[in-house]
Amino acid sequence: TLKTDASSTFGNYRVNTLDLSAAMNKGTISTDHVEAEVEGGPEVKVKSAKINLVSDSIPFQFDGSVKDFRLSDVLKNQPNNTARLDLEGTVEGTARNFDNLTGSIHTSLFNLVYQGHPLEDVNADISLAVTAGDESHLSIRSNMADLEVVHRFRISDLIDAIPEHIDALITAIKNSHFPTSSNYSPVVSSIADSI
Repeated sequence: TLKTDASSTFGNYRVNTLDLSAAMNKGTISTDHVEAEVEGGPEVKVKSAKINLVSDSIPFQFDGSVKDFRLSDVLKNQPNNTARLDLEGTVEGTARNFDNLTGSIHTSLFNLVYQGHPLEDVNADISLAVTAGDESHLSIRSNMADLEVVHRFRISDLIDAIPEHIDALITAIKNSHFPTSSNYSPVVSSIADSI
């Protein structure tokens, strides 16, 4: 059990509060309570979590929430990005291979700005599952768009591919590169293999 009564600094982060209850048994760390607040965000609350540090695959489970996460902390090429992220969910998988990640997450993106214009908040529900035959199923439902990816795919590929496709779409919109009615590509409603 660890509880701070004053702010602490870890690397570039100032942790205002930390309340942790955890145990370690044969290389597995488990907790049923973590609350931490970093100055300027995020605020982390863990209902339960477990990670096995001695297993080669490093399996983990997480049930909790992260509030007010600054996207500029991970978007290093956009240090002035004002967008924030809240997420709450339950996930499990292995740290060595995120492709077997399963669970559900509710997210909210807010403080969104595009070319100086504020945008509406985006709320999304994300579901990851493995179905029969080791096929994966990713579902994202949001007020902005819905996405469903079924069959064989690797999450690590999607992590790279989806932002690239979004950037290409934004560039096309910005440059008004729209197909004419005579050169539309055929609509693909399902993909039978990986991206």
